[in-house]
Amino acid sequence: MAEPGNVPITLRADAATRAVVDVCDGIDRVMGDRRLYGRMLQRFSRDYQRGLAPLRAARAAADRVDAECFASSLAGASGMIGAKALQRQATLVGATLRQPGSPGAVEAEMKKLESALGKVLRVLDQMLFGDAPPDAACAAPVARSATGDVLPADTALLTQLRALLLSGDGAAVDLLAASRLSLEAVLGAAPLRQLAAALHRFDFAAALGVLDAGAGRVAD
Repeated sequence: MAEPGNVPITLRADAATRAVVDVCDGIDRVMGDRRLYGRMLQRFSRDYQRGLAPLRAARAAADRVDAECFASSLAGASGMIGAKALQRQATLVGATLRQPGSPGAVEAEMKKLESALGKVLRVLDQMLFGDAPPDAACAAPVARSATGDVLPADTALLTQLRALLLSGDGAAVDLLAASRLSLEAVLGAAPLRQLAAALHRFDFAAALGVLDAGAGRVAD
């Protein structure tokens, strides 16, 4: 396991991953401090590696306070790392625990929570350690050309960003933030700064011009 403060993070911007852990949101919450965010991801992975075992133990002991505390802590920690779906489900479970009702209803919501937590942990495995199982929710999307050929990772990233710029989709800003290091390696530092400046003005035409010029130099 990587040492705290030196956590390698593989940032991902595909829709499937964003639905589980929104890295951009998480980094924004710590004012852009990626090292701090990396430590937060590492701590989350460590703190919740046992899944819902503490919650189930609290329920088995009829300890509602501990059960509610676990759900509340999980909701708060999930929100801080950008795991919004997990945060919503943990909040719902906490509310369900506070209200008298059918044990079966509580168990049904806990199963949903267990599934949501499992998805987050698999994504964190991929971002922190690169050893997620083949069926992990963060599996990289496969980009293909018009003829159906699989595109290399760098080409796929440029293709995705170009499509967003062409359609004037604000998601291009998120993709830039999540894949900045990869884009810098492909385009160069100066073109990336120009691209970022245009995007921050929401000048998609100018950003597209910078991208196409940079991609042309790469192709040459």
